[in-house]
Formats: sequence, structure tokens, C-alpha cells
Amino acid sequence: MFSELRRLVADGVPYLGVSAGAMIAAEGSLGGGSRIGGVVVSPEDPDEAGDELEIEAGIGLVDVAIEVHVAQRGMLSRLVAAVESGLIAGGLGIDERTALIVGDGTLRVEGNGSVWRVLPIDGGVLVSTIGT
Repeated sequence: MFSELRRLVADGVPYLGVSAGAMIAAEGSLGGGSRIGGVVVSPEDPDEAGDELEIEAGIGLVDVAIEVHVAQRGMLSRLVAAVESGLIAGGLGIDERTALIVGDGTLRVEGNGSVWRVLPIDGGVLVSTIGT
């Protein structure tokens, strides 16, 4: 099914992902869990308390992981920790009421929140925002 979605997008069909739909657009999608190596890296869901962060296969429309509800649910720390630990190569975090529009080599942000970019650097990570 993912190969068909990739083909359609390559042929010009737009893909819109909201919440989990945005997360699975990436090659490696952040799954459930709030711990890395047993250390809490984000607020824990009572139903998943103690669970390790899982990286799942995504559609592969973008080459970095995507986290959602970032500012509203305290998920930037999970994205930072996942990049710093090497679980993912880099990531984008999207706030609620915010859209990240990916086009031919360009990124555009629309809405009321921020899109956070988390990239690895020597000795840690670089966190910045993509302008609206």
C-alpha cells in the first residue's frame, strides 16, 4: 500500500496527513513510547507508561521523522532525544493548527504554530524553527 501512495504522490497527487497521518509520511515514523534506554524523554501516556520509543516503517514521502502536537503535548523533547540517540537521522516537529507544506525542494509553514527542525551535530543536536 505504501508503494502505491509513493507512486501517486510522485505523479502529483497531494498527500495530506493529520496527526498520525503526518507522522507516517516519513521513512521512519515515531511510534508509541516515551522512554529511550529506560529514560523518560517526554510526558508518559498512562496507557503506555514505561514503554520504549518505537520507530516504525512509514510511507517514505520525506526523509526525516515527523512528530506532531509538539508544543501542546511536550513532544519536542522526545524528538530531540530520538535524534540525539541516533534512533532517527533528523526530525520535524509540527505544532497543532499548523501545516507543513512540502513541495519541490521547498518547505512552507502555514497556521498558528511552529514547525521545529531537529538535526544532529557534533556533540548533540541543533533545534530551530522553520518560519511561518
